[in-house]
Amino acid sequence: MKLLHRKYFIVLLLLFPVCASGQHSDTIRINKDIQLIQLKDSFFLHVTTDYVEGFGMVSSNGLIVIRNGNSLMIDTPMDKIKTSAILDYLRDSMYTTVTVFIPGHWHNDCIGGLAELHRRNVFSIANEMTRAECIKRNLEVPKASFSKYLTWSFCGIPLECFYPGAGHSLDNIVVYFPEQKILFGGCLIKSAESTSIGNIADGDVEAWPKTLKKVQKKYPDAEIIIPGHGSVGSLELIEHTKSNVENYLKK
Repeated sequence: MKLLHRKYFIVLLLLFPVCASGQHSDTIRINKDIQLIQLKDSFFLHVTTDYVEGFGMVSSNGLIVIRNGNSLMIDTPMDKIKTSAILDYLRDSMYTTVTVFIPGHWHNDCIGGLAELHRRNVFSIANEMTRAECIKRNLEVPKASFSKYLTWSFCGIPLECFYPGAGHSLDNIVVYFPEQKILFGGCLIKSAESTSIGNIADGDVEAWPKTLKKVQKKYPDAEIIIPGHGSVGSLELIEHTKSNVENYLKK
């Protein structure tokens, strides 16, 4: 691993998985395009809505983990403005500052706000393939990188970053929190309401089913699985994604 150097908010509810697309009692609406949804303990889904050419209005998921006044962010919104709105809300209303960032892959629904994070001195670490893609494409570049696997602790919360292989993109990773049994699958995983495999311009559809099997085998105890877009679910989302991909391959 290549690593560069780099109050409190008490939650009262312990919740089961929720649907990202609806309004819930555990939902904080920052503005019409941004929501925070409490998943479990101090884990919050950030959901943002954007118009995407060819797809229409699309909601995108990311994760915020809060501990002792510090926050870990996984994936940013697609742009600086929404990223700034989330960071400002966390600071001003939840008394926490994002200090660490991990992107799921190099697309803008993961790193669209990375430059803003760096402007605020947030430490970023990514799969080395993601970092290489950012350099090649002249995008904002994560500060540090790891290869296939990284075990880490964020303010005492254990987590694992795992590169299982290609799928939605060649560099997509998953992030697992073993104590909470939360798996951030990102765009490698499709939501239950998804009937297609989405944008595959930078992916490897042939490799995707094998990659999903690796995730299944490594994290059989996952209880909450977060896809890149759409509703949160559990392990059935992996089978659902495999089915979508296999149906596409048959056509």
